Amino acid sequence: MKTQKKWLLLVSPIVVLIIGLLIAGYLQATKPKLEPLEVVEREWLVDIEIVSRGDQVSLVKAYGEILPQRDAEMRALVSGQVIEINPNFKDGGNISAGEMLIQIEKFDYESKMRESKAQLNASKALLEEYIAQLRAEEKAKIENKVQLDLAVRELERREKLFSQKVVSQKHLEDAAKIVSDRTRLEALSTENVEVIKARLKRQKSIISSNEISLQRSVRDYQNTTLIAPFDGYLTSTSVAVGKRLSINDRVARLLDLKNMEVMFHLPDGEYGKLLYAQEDGLTGRLLEVVWRFGEKTKKYTAIIERISSEIEAETGAVRIYAQLINSDDKIIIRPGAFVEVIIEGPVFPESVKLPENAVHENDVVYVLVGERLEKRNVNILSRTGREIIVAGELNEGDKVVITRFAEIGPGLKVRSE
Repeated sequence: MKTQKKWLLLVSPIVVLIIGLLIAGYLQATKPKLEPLEVVEREWLVDIEIVSRGDQVSLVKAYGEILPQRDAEMRALVSGQVIEINPNFKDGGNISAGEMLIQIEKFDYESKMRESKAQLNASKALLEEYIAQLRAEEKAKIENKVQLDLAVRELERREKLFSQKVVSQKHLEDAAKIVSDRTRLEALSTENVEVIKARLKRQKSIISSNEISLQRSVRDYQNTTLIAPFDGYLTSTSVAVGKRLSINDRVARLLDLKNMEVMFHLPDGEYGKLLYAQEDGLTGRLLEVVWRFGEKTKKYTAIIERISSEIEAETGAVRIYAQLINSDDKIIIRPGAFVEVIIEGPVFPESVKLPENAVHENDVVYVLVGERLEKRNVNILSRTGREIIVAGELNEGDKVVITRFAEIGPGLKVRSE
């Protein structure tokens, strides 16, 4: 029995080993075999742009704001109660030049004007009276001078007769008294003439003052009616019938919508580019204004009128103003609208215009030749929005890939729709 147990102890490991080898052999014989898969090259679907060489015009784009060329702040020119307003006196109301905006009570100003006229007429009448007095005094002065000359000759005659003892002392004294009286009258006439002349001068000054007062009262009377100085639209209206206004109180703003301009800022680099394209300056140059409202777009033509005298230190840009050229379109652009401005820049001969997606790092583009991509080097001449003008290793009719993806590179297999 013990011998049998020893035998089992010796045989058991061998049996286990044999079974393990059999299982391992079975697993090795039945394991799946790995066969190499055939690698299929991926083909990328891309969009292309056909190269067209020629003279390409660069565009300079900026953004600006529409402003009225004339923006008048209407204020009360005289004080008083408003008794009438224009039916269109409201925000957005259309007003023609010369139309009444508001009417202020004019009774006090009319009374003042009449008083000024009366004072002026009274002053003129007094002036005429002084003129008549001057004429009379001048005639009296002449007559007194004649009488004095006669009295002097009579005195001289009597002195001769007295020396001949023909007349008495009393006759001589009477003649001397007459000369004295005539001298006094002649001096008084001269003095009266000078006094009246001084009165005339003073009265003329009074008349000038009265005329100024009358002009002022007439102006105030006319200013009781506030008149629109030009055609336009009202905004910021703040007056109603019955309201009492003081001088210089704000009434409304009048915007000239028939003559509007766009104000935009142009970086100094872009400004220099435009000057290079047109050496005689930008004033008088045409540009395009694009107004986008909602889902619609409206284009206008404008002409550059003036340019700021200096570059703004804060923005490094130049402020430019261009007047919109009037059109017959019923859609009127409003002040404050945000618009895009497009100006033609320099022309680059024998160049190519491509979407910005076509140019990769290091100024490289990829051209589809057959089914493979070729790398071409280019030189960027100008950028305008999402378009780029380039020159370089591109020929007429080349197919430039404009689709961007990370794996793009020379030799890549692609196809276009």
